[in-house]
Amino acid sequence: MLWQNQGQNLTGVLPEEFANLTFSTDMVLEDNQLQGSIPPALGNLINLRRFLVSANNLSGELPDSLGKLTNITFARKCIQSGYLYDYNRLLVTGHGLIDGNPISGKIPSFIGNWTKLDRLRVSDWKGGDGKFPPLQNMKSMQYLVLRNLSISGELPDFIEEMTALYVLDLSFNNLTGSIPKSFDGLQNSIGFMFLTNNMLSGTIPSWILSSSKSIDLSYNSFTGFPTPVGCQQGNVFLLVGIWFLVIRHQTIIHYYFFINCGGPKVIVDDNEYEDDTLQQGPSTYAVSVSQKWAYSSTGDFLDNDKAKYIARNVSELNMTKPELYMTARLNPLSLKYYGLCLQKGSYKVNLHFAEIMYTNDQTYFSVGERLFDASIQGKNVMQDFNIAKVANGTGKEIIRSFNATVDGTLEIHFQWAGKGTNAIPQRGVYGPLISAIAVTPKGRMLRTMVKLLSSVYLIVLLKLS
Repeated sequence: MLWQNQGQNLTGVLPEEFANLTFSTDMVLEDNQLQGSIPPALGNLINLRRFLVSANNLSGELPDSLGKLTNITFARKCIQSGYLYDYNRLLVTGHGLIDGNPISGKIPSFIGNWTKLDRLRVSDWKGGDGKFPPLQNMKSMQYLVLRNLSISGELPDFIEEMTALYVLDLSFNNLTGSIPKSFDGLQNSIGFMFLTNNMLSGTIPSWILSSSKSIDLSYNSFTGFPTPVGCQQGNVFLLVGIWFLVIRHQTIIHYYFFINCGGPKVIVDDNEYEDDTLQQGPSTYAVSVSQKWAYSSTGDFLDNDKAKYIARNVSELNMTKPELYMTARLNPLSLKYYGLCLQKGSYKVNLHFAEIMYTNDQTYFSVGERLFDASIQGKNVMQDFNIAKVANGTGKEIIRSFNATVDGTLEIHFQWAGKGTNAIPQRGVYGPLISAIAVTPKGRMLRTMVKLLSSVYLIVLLKLS
């Protein structure tokens, strides 16, 4: 029997009377507002295969009685610190989705005993011991995500034995060393590999260089490949198929740029917001036609293979200038915009947001919650940012302004830390969403630009006279 109440804004605690539903095979209570602990009596539901309570506010310890449930699967955000330490009694099959929970401490070693798991997703834990978890017996793994866990050391050879591995995400850790020779065994199965933001080094294996798969190796210290030159700074390196996307040498210095994120070129307040309908996908890096800016997109919507990386409006827009909010860039993990070849100085950064994927009505589209972080020049400027909450509703604009000091390259980074809903109105609707970006000079920089433009204008007049 399937018992499903997903995304219904249910409140209160889980009643012990649920234990009387002994014929239940699936109990789905994701994306609600449930609180309290899980009743021990639910251990009597021996036929239960799925018990999905992600995106709630459950707390307390995991009852020992649940050890009798041999096929249960737990999902995201429901599990508080301490839950997993009784979890090794469960002989789990299917998926283990633990990402986005408010859990701290090291990853329990007994996770390696869940040998029937084919998907394991753990992310954004704090206070770990820095060790790669012992997963050498999990040879059936197809999706392995161990993201932002402060894991250090070298990449383990046993990953090669996961012969069906399709997605490997070890991004935002402290991994060192080179990509081991044993990883050659992954080339037939792997579809997505994200190793971005580690401390890996050495040469890149030839099979990766010739691969048509989506592989992100950015923000490491690899050698033996083309690097950006000229005014572009940093070590952005992304593999999209066999293409190296690097910025050509430029001598032109820029003072500003405007982007209509995910949308076509528009004119707003006499400013031209450039087209941003460039490449989409789980591992992309592209430079704008004007070469004033670039962007990189890292991450795969694991719950929805057909999810889009450009969002289109489903809300009623309540604003005077909706042109900038009809579309937006969307990302499941890490989205970065770069201002290129900017004159050294101070700039004002305006970030435009509007929640256009949820609604204010009584439909299923109204119960989603989006949370993400943002940083500028490596400094966190927004944490757990909720567009709809800050704007007091969906379809409403909100502009956040920040100051930035730039010497060549400006970096604006949006990142999902596993919080909020991820299955409303469908799986894959989550992560950072940005509608437009405007970067303009400040103070002395502005006066310098005006003086320069005035000089150019005077020269033109003299030539025409």
